[in-house]
Parts: sequence; structure tokens; C-alpha cells
Amino acid sequence: MEAGAALLLLIALLGTSSAQFYGDSINFQKPRVNKDGTVQVTFYHRQNGRGHCTNQSSLRCVDGACVGVDAVLIQETDRTSTGQDRSCQTEGYKSATVFANQTSLRLSVSGCCWTANAEGKTNWTTQAELDLGTRSDSHAINRCPVTTTVSSLRIPQNCFTRVRLLAHDPDGDKVRCRFADGASAPTNITLDEAVCTLQSTGQVQAGVHVFEVMVEDFSSKNITLTYRDGTSAVRTGSDANAAPLCSVKLQFVIEVLQAASCGRLPTFLSRTPSHGDILHAAVGKAFHLVAEAKATSQITDFQVSGPLNMNKSVTLGAQAQLSLNWTPQSSDLYRFVPVCFTADTLNNTQSEMRCVVVMVTSASTVQGNATVQCSPNKMVIILEKASMPGIDVNFLQLIDPSCSLSSNDTHIMGAMSFSTCGTELEDKGDNMVFKNRINSFVQPNEVIVRRRNIKIDFSCEFPKTISISSYYNLHNSDYIFTESSFGSFGYAFDIYRDNNFTNKVEPSAYPVQVMLMDTIYMGIQANSELPNVTLFVESCKATPDDNPNNGVSYDLIKNG
Repeated sequence: MEAGAALLLLIALLGTSSAQFYGDSINFQKPRVNKDGTVQVTFYHRQNGRGHCTNQSSLRCVDGACVGVDAVLIQETDRTSTGQDRSCQTEGYKSATVFANQTSLRLSVSGCCWTANAEGKTNWTTQAELDLGTRSDSHAINRCPVTTTVSSLRIPQNCFTRVRLLAHDPDGDKVRCRFADGASAPTNITLDEAVCTLQSTGQVQAGVHVFEVMVEDFSSKNITLTYRDGTSAVRTGSDANAAPLCSVKLQFVIEVLQAASCGRLPTFLSRTPSHGDILHAAVGKAFHLVAEAKATSQITDFQVSGPLNMNKSVTLGAQAQLSLNWTPQSSDLYRFVPVCFTADTLNNTQSEMRCVVVMVTSASTVQGNATVQCSPNKMVIILEKASMPGIDVNFLQLIDPSCSLSSNDTHIMGAMSFSTCGTELEDKGDNMVFKNRINSFVQPNEVIVRRRNIKIDFSCEFPKTISISSYYNLHNSDYIFTESSFGSFGYAFDIYRDNNFTNKVEPSAYPVQVMLMDTIYMGIQANSELPNVTLFVESCKATPDDNPNNGVSYDLIKNG
């Protein structure tokens, strides 16, 4: 923020000093500039709890910086149904009218006490700060990163490898996470600031640990911020020391349990959305989200961090299903709503936390027709122009704007390898997902824009494990494993004459005949340019015919 910038300070008074604190999060609605120059700022406050979940704070505006803060609605949004009152969460939304001469908004909430924890932390402070300047690229006030967690996170100490936090920016800015000033990280836990992921560097002490993380956004390009008091400021995208456009504090606790079998933890199945997915909803239209998980023991519930009036239904068992249903109201228009969930078992184990963002648009928003083609070395997206009237290829870009799209009279096309154009890789357990996005943009000097807003997420999903079998015809073709909505890996399987694997057996020499105790040199290669991916042959066996399940077989490679 500029040194002379005035700050709006909102102080929260505790409703009860004896309540234990388990963390919270704040998310902002798109700020709105009123005709008189004042700014309407609406924010959503989620509070974690145990047992009986109550609102722990009420906000008031001081110093005469705004008309007031109105708490519109606060209610419980989730509670575990295991009978142990393990966790609950509330969400409330409030609105403040900021005077025109203010250049930034700061929220600050303080109180006591954190639940008993290994760090001995007692006092807590929730804070968020938003720059109120109008951006030269979007002609709107900056939008803050979106984040939240479920109320209760639990991990056996020997299974603590990573915890992915949700950190999505609606403006497409760079998001970085850091531990809050004065907050100490638990021993053997680090924070990857670029991807907002907690990682362990050794065994973590069993017990309850407190985490206070600042989630901040930074413009990746040069922009000018213009304020309603007539001043302005320039933010340089290459400035590593630039102040964040918005900073929100995410607070939560993780209970590190005694060592347990990591293989017994619940895992999500492929039908479940990937972490960080952007889902779409429309005002007045029912939105549905389905997640599935499996475990070696009974899954007894799903924890959910979601918006007001989101309904949860579950089908429980060793394989369980979560169904979330929500109908956005007019007040939710243009919200980016964070939703996180975990699968919990009766013996206290828990899956990883998955989080998605639901983008709410008007009911008149049109979904165009697009096709994604996945090949071993690249993915291609094809947009049908007729399904999206007014779309202009000259104002579309991928995550990496240096990559261009092409078009003809009927379609817009984009092709990229898996290591270019900003394509992101996600490890989804049994599959790898490569994701990119097409966004529309405006020129810095454009004031009135009549083009449609475009935001198209697309991806290719590849299975990690396949089975290849053949009966002598090894050299005739590559072996392709293809499944609907999945990409295809290509494999070449050859026999060589030497241990240098340079002299292949020519096609005319097949079928290859060998004598007992002869050495055979066989090579398998993945024909793909996937970055940072290693081919691992888990097993290889020989059978007397082309049936890979023949009871008579010889193991050539077993368990890698």
C-alpha cells in the first residue's frame, strides 16, 4: 500500500472470551462502486468449531471511515454426524460501505484463546487487507484470493507428506502463501509459497498444531491503480518486492495422530473433482457436486466447508459418496465460492482435503461447444464459434499469454505440449491431469467493452498404469491404451540383439525363436513428451500363448 494511504480498520469484539478458537477464513465478494463514489464491500466469514458452533465475533466500524458494518446472516453450515460432535463450521456474510476517500480496506479481528496446542499459542488475530484502486487491466477493483479449509484436519504423523491449501485468484493474478508475521511453523513442516502446500521434512510431533497463513495476490503484469480521491499508483509485475494487492489470513489447526497404516486412509476415486478445479453455477439453477471415496474401514461422514444453504447428503460404507446441492441466489452473482471436503472414518482416519472453486454467473450465461483432443505428446482444444456468438480470437489467451490461438471461419483452435503455454500438472493418484485455460482479456486503453467474458478450463487425463500383452507381434505397432475422456499413452516394445539396446531385431525376423538359457534383450519406451515423468515397469511375465492370465507363466520382472 502507499505510505500515505488511509486504512479502514474493522475491529471484532468477542462474543464470549471463553470460547476456544479453531481457525477461520475470509472471502470477499466483488467490490461495487456506488454512484456517489463510496465502495460496497461484502465479505464472507467462516469460523471453525467443535461441539456447539457459535459466532465468536461481531464487527464494528470505527474512526468514521465507513457508514457501518451490517451482519446480514450467520448460521451453521456443516456438522459431522458421527455422534462425537467432532467438528462444525459457520458462515456469515457482512457488508460495509467505505467512503470515497479511502484507498484500502483492512479487517482485523483479535481474541483469545486458541484451542490447546503444541506451540502454546493463545491469542489469535484474523486479518485481511484489500487495495481499493481501480485496475487498469480489468477496469474494476482488485478481487482477493479465495481460500478456506474444513473445520477439522487429522493426519497420522508417519503419513504427513503434504497438505494442499486452496489459493485461487479470480483475476488470474499470481498467488503466494507465507506464514503470518510472528507465526512460527511447527518443527519439520515447511510451506511451499508458490503452490501453497504444507510439506513435512521429517517426523512431525503428535498433537494439535496451529497454522496461520497469509494468502496474497500479485499482478503478473504492469498495472496502474486509480483511486477515487484522485491519486494513483503503479504496480510492476516483475517487482519481487511489490506489496500484495490483497492479503487474507487463513487460520486452522491440524491434529497429528500417532503413527498408523497409511494404506488404511480413505482415498478419493476418479469421479471426485480434482483439487483446485473451477466449477460453474448459475443464479437460480441447482448446482450439484459429487465426490466418491473408499477406505479399508467404514467411512462414516464427509466434512464440508461450503456456502450458506448448501445441502449435504451421503451414502456411507467402505465405498462412500458425497452429494452437495446448492442453488445460488441473486446475492451470490459473480462470487467465487470455495468448497472443501474430506472423507472421515469412525476410527479417526481422514482422507486428504480436496478443494474446488464454484464460479457463480447469471442464468443467461451460455455454455459453448468445445472439444478436447488428447494425444501422447500434446492436447488440442477446438471451440465452435457458432455456439459462442461474439467470441473474438484476438482477445483470447491461454495461461501463458505468449502462446497464440488460431482460427478459421467456423472454429478457434489451440494446440500445446504438456510442458508449454502454462499447462499445469496435477497428480490425481491413479491418473495424471494436465490442465490449461482460455481467458478473454481487455486492452489497457479500452474503457467500454462489449465483448463477452470467456473462461474455458480444459484438461487431459492420463492413466499411470496400463497392461501390455502380445503374442510375438511386438514390432507391428505401438500399444495404445485409450479410455473415454482420457488421453492415450503410446508405447513401443522391441527386442534387441545386444545389451546396448541399439540394434533392434528387424520386423522380418519375427516371431523370434530363442533357446533355453539364451539372454533376451527387450526394451519398452513411452512415446510421450510428458515433462518430469518416469516410465516404471512394475511387472513383466512370459506365457505360452497370448492370454496374459494363463496360469503357466514366468516372471521376468516382479514388483519393479
